[in-house]
Amino acid sequence: MQFSKNWLKDFIDIDLSTEIICSQLTMAGLEVDGYEDVSSKITGKDSIIKLDITPNRGGLF
Repeated sequence: MQFSKNWLKDFIDIDLSTEIICSQLTMAGLEVDGYEDVSSKITGKDSIIKLDITPNRGGLF
């Protein structure tokens, strides 16, 4: 799963670096695969955070 740091800011008021966000997501139990800094003419400077979905989640089947 991938999401944008700017997209995340639409839902919560956050003013942290991408490294700290990734660290906090890891501490919350999500597996962060990494992030990539990107630049766009539309959104400007942004970061794409990549998460791995845990394969042994219950309740899917």
